[in-house]
Amino acid sequence: MLLKIVFWSEEAACGTTSNMIATASMIVARHNCRVAMLSAEKNAHDLAGNFSRPDSVTVNEDCAYYALEGLDYLLMAGKYGNLTEHHLEEALQSVVDGKLFCIPQGKRMLCDFYPKETRNVLNQVIRLLDESMDFSFIDCGSERNDWTKEQMKQADLIVVNFSQTSQGLDHFFSEHADVSEKVVYLIGSYQKDAVYNKKNIHRIYRIAPEKLGVVPYNPEFEMACREGKLDRYIRGRRLLLPTDMRENFFTELEHTVQMILERSDKRGGGQVVSGRDRQSGIV
Repeated sequence: MLLKIVFWSEEAACGTTSNMIATASMIVARHNCRVAMLSAEKNAHDLAGNFSRPDSVTVNEDCAYYALEGLDYLLMAGKYGNLTEHHLEEALQSVVDGKLFCIPQGKRMLCDFYPKETRNVLNQVIRLLDESMDFSFIDCGSERNDWTKEQMKQADLIVVNFSQTSQGLDHFFSEHADVSEKVVYLIGSYQKDAVYNKKNIHRIYRIAPEKLGVVPYNPEFEMACREGKLDRYIRGRRLLLPTDMRENFFTELEHTVQMILERSDKRGGGQVVSGRDRQSGIV
């Protein structure tokens, strides 16, 4: 059965997308899982751009003028009825060994030409993934729209992302109480010598240690994302000369992956609720 994991943050540009990509890449590198990544936020840098391009690009038959890929193709196919597994296979791009997949975002979503149609297509895609994937990772960025709220309600796990600063942490935990088994927290570009390290975050915000993961700061990882070589970096870790930075990065990333796997498998159920109003949700 497919497990749906939503990555989200109150903060814009705090590394939500790269955190999702890092954890997904490590899961398929270390475990026999199939993971599909979707972006539900308008990003100028497409998910597929973090990985090496395949040798051949599928030309989809539904457009006579130029090849549509990914979400553009699904939007076109969806005009003629419900999407099928065939449509999904055409749109999915394998980025790591036939185990990690993404759906290229395309120009229509970036320009937000058809927001309602895009959301409908994404809903159909998520349902279809249940037949072929172990996990769907959904990057909701910092969106607060109704569709994002619905995805959070349906998710098996919500990963709330933060930068390593007091502002984002203070704001979030002044509004929300950590009372849900369904929510974990992830600090991107983490530096262990900073004031807001894991020990202090546990103490100040009363977060259980087993619910806080980190993706350490690593310029090599960031460069691999920018250059479309992330798959090579993760897969080639054993070939790299060991350094303290590399060892710490992969060790912490493995701990974070283990946290996500264990918490998603528990399928806790609850919601993060407001400290002032226990009936309100996470967004």
